[in-house]
Amino acid sequence: MRKIYYVLKINILIIFLTTSSQALNFKELENYLQNNSGIVSAIYVYQRCTAITHFTHLKLKKSGSDKAREMKLISDHFFILAENFYKKHNDLSDDISQKKTLEVVKKMIKLYEEDAEEMRIKNGLIFSGIISKDLKTCQIAYKKTREFLLKKQNMIQ
Repeated sequence: MRKIYYVLKINILIIFLTTSSQALNFKELENYLQNNSGIVSAIYVYQRCTAITHFTHLKLKKSGSDKAREMKLISDHFFILAENFYKKHNDLSDDISQKKTLEVVKKMIKLYEEDAEEMRIKNGLIFSGIISKDLKTCQIAYKKTREFLLKKQNMIQ
């Protein structure tokens, strides 16, 4: 009887360890946006959007997709926004703000790589869960910021 109980305990522990997954590095960007505002939050969102779109660019480029170039342009758009907001908020030079922004974005890309691997293990797809949700949120943000900047540029001209 004791042996059966011991074997049952081991089986439950094995099932728990094999089905529990590590926590993802990020919370969904959409949820973050609902609860946060201001310049620091904008910098963070632009950095996250730079990271997820650049991560996507790298994956698409590796697979030979035509959409890779589009993702690179979107990533560059967000990088410029993140860098400029960071520079103005912290009163830094172009070089320093670019370096700091790049450091943060590189770290975020690594975290997205980890999350993508976790999603691949869970369901066989890299672009699912938080990866696809954040990418969608950033695509919407790209359209909105691009429209805003185009309108502002048209007003100046």
